[in-house]
Amino acid sequence: MDQVKRRTRGKEPLSKRYHAYHNRPLQGRQFVMQCSHQSSKYDKWGCVVKAPQLEDVDEAVQGIETRAGPNRTTVADVAGKVIGHVPRKICNVLAAGLAVDFSIARAVCVFTGEFQHGGAASGGGPKLVAVYHLEVVRQRDAVEIADSIRPHLTDKDRLWIY
Repeated sequence: MDQVKRRTRGKEPLSKRYHAYHNRPLQGRQFVMQCSHQSSKYDKWGCVVKAPQLEDVDEAVQGIETRAGPNRTTVADVAGKVIGHVPRKICNVLAAGLAVDFSIARAVCVFTGEFQHGGAASGGGPKLVAVYHLEVVRQRDAVEIADSIRPHLTDKDRLWIY
């Protein structure tokens, strides 16, 4: 096999501005979402995080509420929609790997079910805690990507390459 695939994982607060989309992921359990490059007039290296398509969601959880009250939504309502953005210092690496040099074959973000609240957050709103899974094309890409992301992780965050 010419291409060796490795995975890189790092735990990092996900989704600046998830509140701006009014789409909330499933709380209290892991929820797998896709990361994709989506530039805007504000950030040409932006990456969004999207909920899985409805056909990829287990029927048993499709009716579970993600938001209660007058703006009630369910997992089925947010399926396929943008949940938020990858943090800037990480999305620069993801966008380059996904859309420029194609060193990242796939980027998945697993919401852990936990929110971080901690005073005024840059970019606004609480953060969603997530684990990123990056499938890279070549082993040397995994090392380079890990070296690029590692400086932006906190002491509590982890980065694995396997």
